[in-house]
Formats: sequence, structure tokens, C-alpha cells
Amino acid sequence: MCGAKVGNMVHKAKPYVLTVGLQFGMAGTYLFTMASLNHGMSRLVFIVYRNAIAALALAPFALIFERCYN
Repeated sequence: MCGAKVGNMVHKAKPYVLTVGLQFGMAGTYLFTMASLNHGMSRLVFIVYRNAIAALALAPFALIFERCYN
């Protein structure tokens, strides 16, 4: 019975924990962006690098999930 209460509490707290984690991630991204731009990186080059890294990070998920549905 006690384990069920703890599991229910964890299930209810999951959105809040994920929101806090997302905020830390966004803060880290902001710090990295400001440090890069303050050290002389062009904004256009930074955008290209950011999009390329995002495409490389998301491509495996797209390939895996698209194979499962076809």
C-alpha cells in the first residue's frame, strides 16, 4: 500500500520535474549561446550549427519511429 502511494506521487510529480529540467536545459542553452556570441561567433553561423546539430540529434528517432510504422 505504501509503495502504491509513492508511485502515485511520482506519477503526479512527473510534469513538474520535467518542467524544472526543461528550464535548466533552456538556461544552459542560453549561457552557451551568449558565450559563443560574445567570443565572436557570427549569428548566422551559430544558427546553421544549431540546426545541423538538432537534425543529427533527431534523425535517429525519426528513422526508428518511421520504420516501426511502415
